[in-house]
Amino acid sequence: MKDIQKVEVEAFLQQIIGLTVEDFKVVDQFRLACYETQKTGRPLLRLGAADFSWLEKRVNDTVRPLHLAVTWPTSLAAISWTYVRGAAQAIIRRDRLSLEQYESNVGGFRLVGVVIPDHPSTAVEGNHV
Repeated sequence: MKDIQKVEVEAFLQQIIGLTVEDFKVVDQFRLACYETQKTGRPLLRLGAADFSWLEKRVNDTVRPLHLAVTWPTSLAAISWTYVRGAAQAIIRRDRLSLEQYESNVGGFRLVGVVIPDHPSTAVEGNHV
């Protein structure tokens, strides 16, 4: 993984800290609506062992305090880790995903105000997160 990708993932994760249970309900509804598109992109999200280990630790370090701070519906608590990890993987692998596949992974977070890096097909030169 390139350093810029780590910076982008860290910026994404820093925003996750401020999300509420209600925000995650919005993300959940969005992800459920996009399930088939996400499914087609899943194989493209795979990371090498070292990169996946780094990402898993960062996601756990971000999401665990959220779960300890407030009461979560059981099903949403479990799936929120997957949503955050999937969006982070999509940010890293966005050059492999179609615009639709990328948005199906990150669009729910965009809806609740998280700033997400643009997909390569829509990025304007010099305007990156």
